[in-house]
Amino acid sequence: MDDGEELVRSDTAKSGYKGVGAQFGRFQAKCTTSTCRNSLGTFGTPEEAAQAYLQHYRKEHPEE
Repeated sequence: MDDGEELVRSDTAKSGYKGVGAQFGRFQAKCTTSTCRNSLGTFGTPEEAAQAYLQHYRKEHPEE
């Protein structure tokens, strides 16, 4: 989060961030676009998972 990018918030996700879900006390980042559906890893905080989601989304889906 050092680069000043704003994480993608979600009113419907329990974690508070789009693409982030809880799993066994940790937080999993997952791309859920119809063309991708990749697991991006498991992280200790929802903010770390949200950062991974944001980086993936901007790199792999710049047209959206």
